[in-house]
Amino acid sequence: MKVKNLEKTASSQRTSMPRAADYAFIQNWQRLLHLDAMTWVWGLWLVSPILWASETLTGLVISIPDGDTLWLQPDNASAPRKLRLLGVDAPEICQAGGIASRDALIRLIGHRRVSVTAKYVDVYGRDLVRIQMNGQDVAAQMVRSGHAWSNRWHKSLGQYAADEAFAHQAKVGLFAQPTPELPRDFRKRFRTCYPETPR
Repeated sequence: MKVKNLEKTASSQRTSMPRAADYAFIQNWQRLLHLDAMTWVWGLWLVSPILWASETLTGLVISIPDGDTLWLQPDNASAPRKLRLLGVDAPEICQAGGIASRDALIRLIGHRRVSVTAKYVDVYGRDLVRIQMNGQDVAAQMVRSGHAWSNRWHKSLGQYAADEAFAHQAKVGLFAQPTPELPRDFRKRFRTCYPETPR
């Protein structure tokens, strides 16, 4: 009887114990969950802006280095602030269309007094802002004229997707090119337009 009971116990343990394939399945899922979590953490750190209290600034636009970045001298005599248009991505200055994009933004707001709404700060310390000029959203104008892309996030084409679609259809600005390159893809290939000078 004892031998039979031991055989039954051993048999039930073998049935209840996970097989090697089960372990492999569990480990694969653990790796995927870990990678997915790390992807989200890095993605949020690198791409997502940091939410902060909304702030309205007025001042003079003193410099525009590219099609989505500007320097503002606030009216309160504080230090100049580096700002980036929220929701758009303009070509890098050394990328095809980069100079035309910068010049388009200069025509819109260069050396003009503007009122901006800053809602976020990106990982580079730039305020992400919305700017209205003559009742028009400056970022929307940049995209609609074909001088910037609507900023993408995962599968979303961004808030200015309709303006970008209009520019594509009209073949204006960047979209007059047969295969315009997204700035993020350009940055992946070349990283920066300003290589470090060897010391």
